[in-house]
Amino acid sequence: MLNDNIINEPIGVNFDQETISGREGFNLVKNNIVPESYNLSTISSIILPRYIDNYNESINLVDILASNLKIEYHDLFLNVIKREELEDGFVAKSELVYQEIVLKYGYVLSVDFINDICMWGWQNNDIKVLLSVLKIIANITSEYEIEKFIHIAMYLFGHKNLEIADSAIFCFEKWGRKKDAELLKKFREPKEDWLKDYFHKTIAYLENL
Repeated sequence: MLNDNIINEPIGVNFDQETISGREGFNLVKNNIVPESYNLSTISSIILPRYIDNYNESINLVDILASNLKIEYHDLFLNVIKREELEDGFVAKSELVYQEIVLKYGYVLSVDFINDICMWGWQNNDIKVLLSVLKIIANITSEYEIEKFIHIAMYLFGHKNLEIADSAIFCFEKWGRKKDAELLKKFREPKEDWLKDYFHKTIAYLENL
């Protein structure tokens, strides 16, 4: 059960459990769906019209791009995570892959992709995947991405694995947003003394920004 991992679920968390469509992807340019001059990151970051595929079904171009992204990167991303060593102060290989995905597909689809990777890690109780996701989102600087990823840090703060809870708090410290202090105050403080101390120091740090 998913809730077996929760010891401290915060109020108001809405953890999206929807997964990417399984529709088979194909080369957009080759099939004349998108002019070659278009940039995938631009297309995936705007509101798109609907197109007709070879089977005369009305489909959303975003779904095609999301399917392409999943086919191209899902297994690759998980393999990179499983093989990498996470070290403080060093850029993880999964972070570099995420940056590549953002450049190719844009923020919107990239954020959805990481959410799905996180959900995969949660459902499979894969601590390494969850820690890698937290490392990725802790080091982002885009306000758009932070707002889209903050629910991950909120939810994983309540995980029974203390390393995950610690990494979730670190996300708020690294983002350095004063307004997040009030959000953290709504969480129950951790029971472990060292984690409780870090939790309150992070709140104090954010309040003094």
